[in-house]
Amino acid sequence: MAHPYRDSKGVSAERLKSLRAQIADLEGRFSEAFWSRVAPELGIERELQDVETETPIADDIQAAEVRVDLLEQTVGRLGRLESEWCTPAHSVARIGVGALGGISSNTATAHGWPQNLTESVRKLDATFEMKPRGLGIEGGSLVADGVPLDIQQAWSLRGIVLWTFATTVARILGPLRIEHEGTLDGILDMLGLQAELELADDRFDPVFLVRGDEPTARAVLKPEARELLLRIGEETSPVFRIAAGQAALAWPRGPTSPGIVQSAIRLMVIAHRTRCPYSLTRT
Repeated sequence: MAHPYRDSKGVSAERLKSLRAQIADLEGRFSEAFWSRVAPELGIERELQDVETETPIADDIQAAEVRVDLLEQTVGRLGRLESEWCTPAHSVARIGVGALGGISSNTATAHGWPQNLTESVRKLDATFEMKPRGLGIEGGSLVADGVPLDIQQAWSLRGIVLWTFATTVARILGPLRIEHEGTLDGILDMLGLQAELELADDRFDPVFLVRGDEPTARAVLKPEARELLLRIGEETSPVFRIAAGQAALAWPRGPTSPGIVQSAIRLMVIAHRTRCPYSLTRT
């Protein structure tokens, strides 16, 4: 049976032109954040590729029709996609051993072994309890101010004991990594050899190296979050990271005072409640 658009080149060309106009209109409804972060996960290519065959117009028409159907279905799913990508999940996946990395071994002995973590956390959640999760791993979950959190102690592959506090954030956020700025980092920054985000904060910028997605950094690192990181940084060497729908704060050896536990939990609450700086559609 002949393809319906092979009979007349003029009709076929007009049909293809109409389909491409539909495609342009549908594609234009989605934001850059959708195309760069969500579309690859959905298996949607950024642009329709023309098909090179002996009958290019007919096959291009067929491909364009498939593209229109796919984009229309995606438009119909936007409400659900916005919820999936721009709203934090209700439960926290456990952090893998050494997942944050980048904590040098020379900081591992600089801080005392935690004595009051469980007691400090129980002030927020009386049911909190650290339980074994595997060889060299203990952890517990809690809810603080309605926000799900996970706390874990684990030996890294380099023999460093890490404390990790984690919560969920919108999947579309990040990536973002924040850590103490070292001497080498300062030199590389001055030479323009290292990308670093500045927040126009004279107290925070010289102390912490911020790398990653700028809209995420500015959404998360409001004044209270910066103050909490500075407070935690007075006692230990924290690494704060956002990736794949999760925010995590880790440091070697563990907290040295109840205050650092409270600060870490408050920082996780702020991260979880961060207003998403992205939309899946163009405004």
